[in-house]
Amino acid sequence: MSIIVMLSQMSDFCYWPLDEFTYKNYSVKLVSQVSNQSNEYLVTRQLQVSKLSRVIDTPHNVTLYQFLPWIDQIIPETTFPLIELCETVLSGYETNSPILVHCRNGSQRSGIFISLLSLIQQIKVDKRVDVFQTARWTKLQRCSMFECFVSFPH
Repeated sequence: MSIIVMLSQMSDFCYWPLDEFTYKNYSVKLVSQVSNQSNEYLVTRQLQVSKLSRVIDTPHNVTLYQFLPWIDQIIPETTFPLIELCETVLSGYETNSPILVHCRNGSQRSGIFISLLSLIQQIKVDKRVDVFQTARWTKLQRCSMFECFVSFPH
């Protein structure tokens, strides 16, 4: 896994190191933290994860994208920042590498983002989308992904 998408401000909890952190046999180091100039809704962090038990170890690079404006129980005013986040994530995506997506409660925002990511890939590959089947597949993967259906304002 080389991409983590965090769909929450979570200012009360920081699970990445501010500098470097060691846990058991692993070291996690914050290499850089950048607030994106073109997208004020996004903070990008570059992390390096290393296994300490190896004498020579090439660190594993992980990119953490934190999407700031999506507040609990509030529908964003526009989808453009979310679509831009999807494009940013897909531009750094390595084929067959999992993407870890999370929000505060692990369902609503994560489910919407995963579905949107899938729909964008469908458009690029198939030149069409199937919203119903995408939502159905996402909900089959985790039944709490969509607790209720709401729509984004136009």
